[in-house]
Amino acid sequence: MKTERLQAFSDGIFAILITILVLEFKLPNYPKDHLQQTVMQQGPLFFSYCLTYVYIGILWLFHHDLFSQIKHTSVALNIMNLVGLFGVTLMNYVMTLMAASIQSGSTADMRFAFASYDLLALLISASYLWFYTYLWHHHELMKADCTLIKHKLQTIAKYPTISMCLYALAFILNFVNVYLGLVLLVAGIIFHGFSYWKTARVQTH
Repeated sequence: MKTERLQAFSDGIFAILITILVLEFKLPNYPKDHLQQTVMQQGPLFFSYCLTYVYIGILWLFHHDLFSQIKHTSVALNIMNLVGLFGVTLMNYVMTLMAASIQSGSTADMRFAFASYDLLALLISASYLWFYTYLWHHHELMKADCTLIKHKLQTIAKYPTISMCLYALAFILNFVNVYLGLVLLVAGIIFHGFSYWKTARVQTH
């Protein structure tokens, strides 16, 4: 399979996911003169949407930049890509879990929803670490002028490892204090943005 086809397929998946997130917004029936209150009640959904939109966007940036440096694919890489995308396609579901749990105000519900989000984010980070490790051992798949893998992999591979640690800690903290767990989850996604910025700088040098 040509790299362009694999990248086009993957980009399409990310584009669809970004699009369907907003479909969760549905205006419920509301009493006359109470539109503002009704919209304000969707605050938890808006928060979950923004968090997930940013996270999926960062994942796409990582994926796009990585695969743009691949010369040709292999059967193993194609399968790994499908496994990684499987995790990403579940983001819409955990987003709705998060929104519903916050709206309910139930600590037990929030604990389950936040832990589910943490676990999925951890698995997605693990899939990226899997990508980097595989490509490190298969330089022949990379373009001749690629600097990302041949010279900087050890530096870049630490980012998904740190992310996995952050999400694992957030998962554990949920059983101590759900709000601390949520703060660490948000911190993990912010770290994803920071690590992309650092990775992009590596690729341009």
